[in-house]
Amino acid sequence: MRHLARITVGALAALAAVAGCGSGPTPEALYAEAEQLRLKYEKCASDEAITLYRQAMTAWEEGGQHRDAARAGQGLGATYDQLGLLEDSLRAYQSALSLARESPDRVLESEIASAMGTARARTADGEVAFDEAREQCRRAHELARRHGNKRAEGSALSCFGEVAYYQFRPDEALERYKAAGRVCGEVGDRAGEAQAHLYQGHVYSDQSKFEEARDCFEQAQSIWVSLGDERGRAITLVGEARLLVRQGEYQEALDRFQSALALLRPMGDAVWEGSSLTGIARVYLD
Repeated sequence: MRHLARITVGALAALAAVAGCGSGPTPEALYAEAEQLRLKYEKCASDEAITLYRQAMTAWEEGGQHRDAARAGQGLGATYDQLGLLEDSLRAYQSALSLARESPDRVLESEIASAMGTARARTADGEVAFDEAREQCRRAHELARRHGNKRAEGSALSCFGEVAYYQFRPDEALERYKAAGRVCGEVGDRAGEAQAHLYQGHVYSDQSKFEEARDCFEQAQSIWVSLGDERGRAITLVGEARLLVRQGEYQEALDRFQSALALLRPMGDAVWEGSSLTGIARVYLD
């Protein structure tokens, strides 16, 4: 897990007072602290990050700084997502996207549209919701291509893949994930590349293409380890464990589910912690 230096809000306020400013931390300081807390992948830190993102977002919005407010909203959505609070994440991204559209930063708008499209797909309850998600992916992809930003383009392609995956269109999802991985590889977006491998692994596993799934999970895991990304490692362990269950390798599956659970519990990710517990229960039932 990343060990990031933490400056508390109280310390920031004290520094501001020493400098002759009685108004407390600036939104820039609040945002920087929130980013550090989010990336610790600990529930208490994530809860505090949410408060700080909200404070920074409000201050920037009131000051008419729509781009910065959108960035804070983007961080807020990401934090809710890593806590497994998918509906809250979607609402945060919706607010952030509205702010981004009022700013001159079209690449930021693309990034947030991809995140919103993905969140919409994961919470979709029917075709209308999937259509809305796909439209966000389309807009994100158009903006990324128009402004020549490959990293944003990779996110948009992944967004398309998620919509297809949750609509049970595995071949289309796989095509999109592969395209996302290629684009991320071109620009050195290692996290995006790992995510693309992970998502491909899920599709192959669902299709009982065990060797292809294992290769994808191994590639994803290798990158997550090199990046020090514990959440990515944990989610990939869950994917590997599900694959092993499908292959009848129950003890190895159990070991991976338990390893994933040990990583996920401190993070407070309700979705993936629940997935690990469900997997463990299935192993014992089988």
